Amino acid sequence: MPYCPSCGKEVEGDAKFCKECGHATSTSKPKANLKNKSIIGVILLLIIVFGCIALVALLIIFYFPVTYTATEIYTEQVPYTAIEYYDEQVPITVEECRQKLDDDLVTLIGRGISNLDKVLEEGDPTKLLEVCEKVYEFKTVKKSREVTKFKTVDKERTVTKTTTLYMMWTDQVEYRYRV
Repeated sequence: MPYCPSCGKEVEGDAKFCKECGHATSTSKPKANLKNKSIIGVILLLIIVFGCIALVALLIIFYFPVTYTATEIYTEQVPYTAIEYYDEQVPITVEECRQKLDDDLVTLIGRGISNLDKVLEEGDPTKLLEVCEKVYEFKTVKKSREVTKFKTVDKERTVTKTTTLYMMWTDQVEYRYRV
């Protein structure tokens, strides 16, 4: 025999209301309705739980920062000193002119340089240089000098970076690592 859900007294099997308190007794329809309500409640609870899990996951992926330490490779211009060799044209000296004229006297006379013997006998440096400038002008001298040059060198440094997981996964964080 069924009991009243409100007062707990025994009611007749087919009675719709309790004789003591007047509360409706349970029938088969309310039990089915109760089952539907419990299924809907479970579904809503699952949706809320999965929604909260998804919200937490999205916050972790897009908002919360991730800090990591990495070895970063970068390039730097490093100066160094080098010796550079070059040719320079310098004017000929009086002594060099006199020596060249003595060595090349026959050749120069053949080229039509007039009064060369007279210039050599007089030994006047200005006239000697005038003749030499016409014939020899400059001499080439090999020289060297120190110069500062720059070379590109790969260097490493340890860095701490902060980003989000989303930025790392989509390669929006620019980094080069030594493997």
